[in-house]
This record gives sequence, C-alpha cells and structure tokens, in this order.
Amino acid sequence: MADRIPRKARGIRQAVGAGLVRYERRRHLPWLARATPDEIASTNPAVAQSIVARLERALRAERRRGRAGHWSYDINRHIALMQALAAEKQRLGKVSLPRR
Repeated sequence: MADRIPRKARGIRQAVGAGLVRYERRRHLPWLARATPDEIASTNPAVAQSIVARLERALRAERRRGRAGHWSYDINRHIALMQALAAEKQRLGKVSLPRR
C-alpha cells in the first residue's frame, strides 16, 4: 500500500493532464514565462530550451512559496506552470535540431 499515489498528487496529475489539452502557447507563455511573441512563434530549439528553462525556474520559485506558506503562493499558477512545462517539453521533443 506504500506505493499508492496520495490522493492530492493524483488530483494534481489529473489536472495537469487535462490542462495539456487546453494549453495554448500564445495565450499562456507571456503570463507564465514572460515570453515575447517572437519567442512564441520561433521554431528554433534553442529558444524552446530557453522557454523550458524559464518555466522550470518559475515552477521552482512557486514551489518554494508554497512550502513556505507565503501569501503570494497560487495553486492555480502552480498547476498552470506544470501544464506549460509538460507541454513545452513534449513540444521540444518534437522540434528537430537543425542539420549541420
């Protein structure tokens, strides 16, 4: 029974999975990762990696706020960051590196 996923974690996983379907780069990235329209439209893998790195930093910061019980912690932002990060990592896997 120790290997069972806690109820809260299961709920968050479901929310993240459901949000992947509704994720829109153009709408969500400016708010979550401060991405510019040029970065959002780019197909350059280096730009995609930069966006992923920003999302990872933002997610770490949000987790720190949550653990500390800080008043500015937002569970909805936390979930949105997890959704965006998962979608961007998935997209990065599909973006092919340019041939040399």
